[in-house]
Amino acid sequence: MKRLARLSFHVMPLLEKTLKPERLFLVIGVTMGLLFCIFTAPFQVPDEFAHFYKAYQVSELQFLPGVNADSVGGGMLPQSFRLLEETFLWMTTQPKSTVSIERLKALLETPLAAEDRAFFTFRVSSLYAPAGYLPQAIGLRLSRLVTSSLLGNFYLGRMVNLLFWAAITYWAIRITPVQKWVMFVFALMPMTIAEAASYSIDGFLNSLSFLYFALILRLALDANARVSWKTVGVWAALMTVITLAKPAYLALALFVLFIPPARFGSRLRGWLSFFLVSLIPLLAYFLWLQALRWRGLDLSPADGIIPALQVQWILSHPLEYLKILLETYSDLALPFIVGFIGYYGWLNQPLPVYIYPLFILFSFYVILFDRDAPQARLRSWQRLLVIVILLLSLASIATSIYVITDPLAHPQIEGIQGRYFIPISVFLGLALYLPILRINPWLLRILTPAISLWFVILGLQTALQRIAF
Repeated sequence: MKRLARLSFHVMPLLEKTLKPERLFLVIGVTMGLLFCIFTAPFQVPDEFAHFYKAYQVSELQFLPGVNADSVGGGMLPQSFRLLEETFLWMTTQPKSTVSIERLKALLETPLAAEDRAFFTFRVSSLYAPAGYLPQAIGLRLSRLVTSSLLGNFYLGRMVNLLFWAAITYWAIRITPVQKWVMFVFALMPMTIAEAASYSIDGFLNSLSFLYFALILRLALDANARVSWKTVGVWAALMTVITLAKPAYLALALFVLFIPPARFGSRLRGWLSFFLVSLIPLLAYFLWLQALRWRGLDLSPADGIIPALQVQWILSHPLEYLKILLETYSDLALPFIVGFIGYYGWLNQPLPVYIYPLFILFSFYVILFDRDAPQARLRSWQRLLVIVILLLSLASIATSIYVITDPLAHPQIEGIQGRYFIPISVFLGLALYLPILRINPWLLRILTPAISLWFVILGLQTALQRIAF
C-alpha cells in the first residue's frame, strides 16, 4: 500500500500536467485536423473555391482584387485551377457524389503551371480584406517553393491554415483563467475543425476571437494586473483583423469594458481604450471599402441587392425589422444549432442525427462543471455585459446577412449559417459561468477530451464519405 501511495504521489502530478486542456487540444487538433485537410475533398467546404482563389491572389502579394468588364472582382490565376473546378465544384450540389483516389492521385501529378493564366471571378471573397487570408497565403507561398503539384499546393495551403489555427487556439486555451475546457470543446467541435482544415477565413477568425476573449478575461480576473497601452494595441490589432474579416463581430469590442476600471488606472483610460479598440477596426474597414471603390468594384454581393436601400428600410421600420429578427431566430433555431455543431459539404451533408442532441448535453455539462478556478467571481454588471455582447452579436450577424443577401424588406432573414456563431460561443460559456457547482476534476480531464475526440472522429467519418477508396 505504501508503494502504491508513493507511486500515486509521483504519477498523479505527471498525469495532471499531461492532461492539460491546451496540450490535449494541440495533440487532437493537429492530428485530426491534418486528417481533415487530406480527406476532405477539395472545395467541399462552403465557398472554399472562392476562398482558395482569394488566398492564392494574396499569396502573390496582390492585395487588391482585379476587376472584369462587369465590375465584378476576381483575378488572373493559374489556368490549371479549371481542372479543380471541373473535378470538384459540381460535387457541392450533389451530397452523395464522390471523387476517386485515382483522380486525386492524377491531380497530385498534374503541374500547377502558374505561368499559364486566366481570369477567375470570385465576387464575394474578392471583397474581403487580405488580412483574413494571411495563414492560407503563407501556406500557398511556401508550397510553391517545395512542390509544383496542383493538388499538392492546395493541400499544403490547407495544412498551414490549420497549423495557424491550432497555434493561436492553443495559446488562447493556455492563458484563459477560467473555462479552459469550455474553449477546448468549442474549438474541437466538428464544424470548427472542418473550417480550420479548409481555406475558409472562419478558422483563422475563430482562433483570433478565442484569443481576444482569453487576453481580456485574463486581465479582468487578475486583481494585480494593469492594462498598458501596448496591451490595448494588441486588442485593437486583433479586433481590426476580426472586423476586416467579418464586420458583424465588431460588438466584441465591448468586451474591453468587462475589465474593472481600476485595472486601467482610471475610468478615462478605460473608456479611451474601449474607443480605440472600437474605432481603429471601424476606420480600417471603411478604408478598405474606399480602396475597393477606388478599384472600381461593384460592392453589391449579388445582382439586384442594394445594401444601402436595405439599411434605409431597417432604419425607417425598426419595429417591423425587430419582428423579422426575432421570428428568424425563433423559426430557424434548429437549423442554426445543426450548422453550429457540424453540417458538412455545402450545408447538405449532415452528421449522424444523434450527434446533435448529444453534443448539446455534453457542452452544457462542460459549461456547468468547468471550475478550474473556483475563486473567480463575476460581478452582476460583468455578466450583464456578456449577455449584451451576445445579443448584439446575434443581431449584427443577422443584420449583416439581411443587408447583403436578402431582397428589400424580405419577411425573413435568409443566409445565416450556424458556423457564424462559433466566435461568440465562449461568451455563452462565460454568461453561464457559476462557480458553485462541483465535480471531480478528473471527470473533466478524462471524459472531456475522450468525448470530444469521439465527436471529431464521427465528423471525419462523415467527410470521408465523399472519397471513393
